[in-house]
Amino acid sequence: MSLVVVGLNNRTMPLNLFESFAVSNEDLPKALLSVKSRRHISEAVLLSTCNRTEVYVFAEKFHGAYQDIRDFLSDLSNLSADQFNDYLYVHYEDEAVKHLFSVTCGLDSAVLGENEIQHQVKVAWQAAQIEDTCGATINAAFRRALEVGKRIRTETHLTKQAPSIARSVIEMAEENLKGLENKNILILGAGEMGEGMANALSKVDTGKIAFSNRNFEKAEKIAENFSGEAIEINQIPSSLKEFDCFISSTAATDILLSKDDLSQHINKPLLIIDIAIPRDIDPEVSEIKGVSLLDMDDLQDFVEPHRKGQEQDLATSRLVISEETNRFL
Repeated sequence: MSLVVVGLNNRTMPLNLFESFAVSNEDLPKALLSVKSRRHISEAVLLSTCNRTEVYVFAEKFHGAYQDIRDFLSDLSNLSADQFNDYLYVHYEDEAVKHLFSVTCGLDSAVLGENEIQHQVKVAWQAAQIEDTCGATINAAFRRALEVGKRIRTETHLTKQAPSIARSVIEMAEENLKGLENKNILILGAGEMGEGMANALSKVDTGKIAFSNRNFEKAEKIAENFSGEAIEINQIPSSLKEFDCFISSTAATDILLSKDDLSQHINKPLLIIDIAIPRDIDPEVSEIKGVSLLDMDDLQDFVEPHRKGQEQDLATSRLVISEETNRFL
């Protein structure tokens, strides 16, 4: 029996395929039970974030577990295994533990060392505990992973210098707009990412800031907290003429705004950043005159230079992870 992780992310496969594997918070309990019910799997945790979907299992037989996870991913995405098999990465036993530790420490994130991932790992583990899909082996591995994450954050500067993904989005907007002064910005999504972007914007000079959300009360609350205004989601198309930048980051499972929704309302240059997985904005919106549409792939390219100059902290972190993996095993 061994710990196995099978995963995919927006670096290993095209975004238009990757977004088919996203698991929303609402669908997570059902997905966990689906994995756990497979023949060769004894325990399971499912980690789904904006740039990864990974299935961690304690398995009776490696090859049987791999086939079970692949079948689950096929059911999840409504894609045949042949369409995504080449994009999967697989780790087992000590390499699975090392991978979990690396993910938790932010070494495998879009933004090297970002802090959000440790919380996401904890939430994924807690969800598995609630659904009773994990046991002694996975509990021990995830408990140690969070401890290793704390050690890395204490002993290196990796996470201290790393911007959050939310802040990186705002920095990307600032670069593309050649500054945010007097720029009006609309944020769709009032979850952790939306709040993170609002917090980042509160530290720079901008024009008007507005918020929208599928739950309008949440939009009103975040708008009140950050001295902005709230806009009903169905009013977004007609309101876009007031904004220079529109950023979307919801957990919706389907496209929220299409090319037809927006094409009649955009009469000046507009930067749209869609970092939702799956995407909120139809990619065809980029065909509208004046629109610049950026997504998670563009964010990945934007933050890549951040890795330069972090070689020493990265090397130290890898040594710590190797040491902790050996100690755990």
